[in-house]
Amino acid sequence: MKLPDLLDKLFFCAKISAGIPSFFSLLYRTKMYSHNRNSDTVDKSLSATYLLNLPAGPADIVLRNYSGDIDMFYEVFWRRNYALPVDIGKVVNIVDLGSNIGMTIQWWAGLFPAAAILGVEPDPANFELLQQNTHNLPGCTPVWAAIGNSDGNASIRRSRYAYNSVVDDRGEIKVNQISMPTLMAQYRLSSIDLLKIDIEGSEKFLLDSDTSWLFEVKYIVAEIHEGCEHVIDIIRAHGFQFIRRTGFDSGLYFFSRVPVGL
Repeated sequence: MKLPDLLDKLFFCAKISAGIPSFFSLLYRTKMYSHNRNSDTVDKSLSATYLLNLPAGPADIVLRNYSGDIDMFYEVFWRRNYALPVDIGKVVNIVDLGSNIGMTIQWWAGLFPAAAILGVEPDPANFELLQQNTHNLPGCTPVWAAIGNSDGNASIRRSRYAYNSVVDDRGEIKVNQISMPTLMAQYRLSSIDLLKIDIEGSEKFLLDSDTSWLFEVKYIVAEIHEGCEHVIDIIRAHGFQFIRRTGFDSGLYFFSRVPVGL
């Protein structure tokens, strides 16, 4: 990492840490993760709790030391990957598909404090942290399920990093699968103001059958994975315009049904 980026990251850690203990703990574990990120001998269940000044207010946040949680934390809050490229006005509800450990939900809660947020995550270990990391957000409802094109069951296969857990028939973890129409009906959503999709390639399955529910969505932030590029055309075919890629991660796309000024 170049010196300007290193200093910027250091100042970010100082600003977001709500106290000296969390600041030094974050620096230490960031360094340890950097040195051991590809090691197969570290205990990936080890974690630490940090008191952080998040956009929605101070909160205790749990990050596992070696499972990639630290990457997710920096991507969302330092790199600001989910900073929207335009002002989308009032947001009443948000559906976050692939919520992982809750970092993007904390981000949305800071941008749209009055919004009700539904966070869907299939991996049970991630979901446990999702619940812990959003406990300070009364408008957040975590949902333990895989999102798919039908209702039923799904299998989860874990990878080296917890943010890469995928729906795969070869997976050993069995979870409930729910479709978007069922999710919307169950939580009484007649429309969705902002939909975030980051489901590790399963977007190609989510959008391969009944996609009529897309007409009830206003804005979409989606990570389009390799081999799923056709999803962009499917979204466009439902009346969306592609605005631009968002944040530091060029894999994130922002779509709008509502005309916006750039």
